[in-house]
Amino acid sequence: MMHKDTVEGTQIGYCSSIRHWVRFNIEIDEDPFEFPIDPYKALFWIQTRFEEAGSIKSLKTWRAILSWICKIAGVHPEFKEHPDYVRYIKSINKQHNEGVDSRLPFKMIHMTTYIKWLFEEYEKKPSLLIITKATLASMYFLTMSRPSELVESSSSYDRLRGLRIKHFKLFYDDEHNIPMIRLQIETFKNQHSRKISKYIYLAPTKCNFSKSCICRFMDPYKFFLNMIKYRDNMVVNLEAKLLKPHSTSNDHYAIKSKLQKLRLKDDNYIFINDAGNPINTNFLRSIVREIIAVNNIMITKNYTAYSWRIGGTTRASQASLDHCIILKYVGWSTSSLQDVSMRYIRYSPEELAIVPYKMVHPSQPLKNLNKIYDPWGEKLNLRFRKN
Repeated sequence: MMHKDTVEGTQIGYCSSIRHWVRFNIEIDEDPFEFPIDPYKALFWIQTRFEEAGSIKSLKTWRAILSWICKIAGVHPEFKEHPDYVRYIKSINKQHNEGVDSRLPFKMIHMTTYIKWLFEEYEKKPSLLIITKATLASMYFLTMSRPSELVESSSSYDRLRGLRIKHFKLFYDDEHNIPMIRLQIETFKNQHSRKISKYIYLAPTKCNFSKSCICRFMDPYKFFLNMIKYRDNMVVNLEAKLLKPHSTSNDHYAIKSKLQKLRLKDDNYIFINDAGNPINTNFLRSIVREIIAVNNIMITKNYTAYSWRIGGTTRASQASLDHCIILKYVGWSTSSLQDVSMRYIRYSPEELAIVPYKMVHPSQPLKNLNKIYDPWGEKLNLRFRKN
């Protein structure tokens, strides 16, 4: 039923919409495959789908499903020609084109406040999970990574995502006198259904004024090493427990099972919880909720895991980082540059590793570290002034 050139992510979206169409008809006691499709039923279904999803970004997908159902049955999609249906589609398309991206960026103050709070929790009850949260929060912000690039994906079809121990390399650059961490990201770019790979380089963000600087709380290099060290200590302690003679067979089995997940072996995940289970993209939502709660953010629904990436990119731009190096560092295509010759610039690992440091310590002092430029808001203000 799917087109051959339809990528896997789109196929899953279509299947989901077809199931929703069938359930929708069953609930209203209608035949989902009765033709011709009533234009008002089609309109009502799209309205229902829009209200449940809270977004109109999938409008084309929802409309395509109805056309496909008609095509399979060999009938013309007459509902598309109905004036009320056409009027509604035009109206919702206008909302989409003039709308504002609802996702808001996390600011540097949000991140430092959250990590300070984690440090306080860590002093009360040290755990692998707390130091892992600090590592992830700072890394997502300062590396501008997608949620599914660092941890295990919650989607069953996307099995390549999630960093393993084999993707981690610690080395020292003698020439530039910089200790570094290299992480290899292997993933799929859904738009073209092709495999891409990139590297993340981390170096310490600590400066000479670290006692009064926010780099105390935004140093993913330090957090990452502490996380690995903490995990290694847990392995040593568990191995010592296995040697105790009074342990039961059930205790031995539970300890061995946990050790299997915690050991720094190639195929084990880097980001795990205290039980040794990999952290996935669903768990990131709980971290986002904690950031919202700690910072007393009121508009909670506008912040998602992508708020890290949006906030980090905004901060990098404010810190006067070169646009081309941002594209290279994040892994975005340099073909979007206006000057196409810029795409041939090559950046060394040392230059990429210093990006988090420059984001924390911009070369030029910022007038307002917490101010986020909102071009959408500017456009809306201009439009309202005209009216």
